[in-house]
Amino acid sequence: WKTFNYAQANQSKFDRDQASGHAIQETLAQDARVYQLPYISFPEVAPRFNEGSYGLLRRYLHTHGISWSYGAMRGRESDQWIRKIESFAMPKRLATLAASDFDAVLIERAAYTDGGEAIETEISNLIGPPTLICPDMSCSLFRLEPSNDSIASPLLLVVRGSGFRSWTRNEDGRDMTESAGDQPSRLFLLNPLKRREVARLGFTISSSSDAMLLAKTDRLTFPRLQLRAGREESFAGTIELDPGITTLILSATPTGTNDSGPRNSNFVLSGVRIDPIDAPEIDQDLRKTDAGSDTIFSSKERQ
Repeated sequence: WKTFNYAQANQSKFDRDQASGHAIQETLAQDARVYQLPYISFPEVAPRFNEGSYGLLRRYLHTHGISWSYGAMRGRESDQWIRKIESFAMPKRLATLAASDFDAVLIERAAYTDGGEAIETEISNLIGPPTLICPDMSCSLFRLEPSNDSIASPLLLVVRGSGFRSWTRNEDGRDMTESAGDQPSRLFLLNPLKRREVARLGFTISSSSDAMLLAKTDRLTFPRLQLRAGREESFAGTIELDPGITTLILSATPTGTNDSGPRNSNFVLSGVRIDPIDAPEIDQDLRKTDAGSDTIFSSKERQ
């Protein structure tokens, strides 16, 4: 009987993927950023319909210089940013992606039961028809254009780092986290833009004892904040964020203790938020309205 030629089949698939990669490369700028839909967690997930488990990686393999959203390690800072974007309704999602320096959205048709028809229609109704249909019909590419009339601003995000316990929710509905151990705690501040961004950082903090809070990055030290045991204090500051991730180190040194006492006082953070300085007021108001339900980590991460 006639045997199936796997090598030939794989070569044909490779050639089709390569042709689509070349078409995307010719459509976008060398340093373009592309947001891939649907969101598929990485790594080790069940196959998504006809797309498989790792099929979205082929766009990266067949292009050069283009940045792709797929492949962020599950639970890491970049993945948290993507999952926050995914929580937005499509109009706000597209506007926020454009404001965050993404140049296009790519729809992987094989990952949808209807071949991507419904989501392509939804996006087309919002921003127009796709700029490109891949030669093998496997994907569609929608170019994103920032709008001066858009209420969206770049999505800056704060992610809990080392030195904190898991997130809980207080009686007011605010997410809160407690420092853990005797070492400084870290928050990761994410800036998705290709340029530096000046932002406002704020949170509410309470300490288990009288202490002096020190907050600093590798090039900025905020004025110290006096903490009184059992009393909430507000922290607010302006910070310039480099593209990518900026680490903010927090430490609360107890006051009125001798050298044998603890080096750090435990403290609780709540209402953590970060916004671009030039964010439209209407967008900031929307964020404040959502503050009770907005989380730095998703509910899945808090479990």
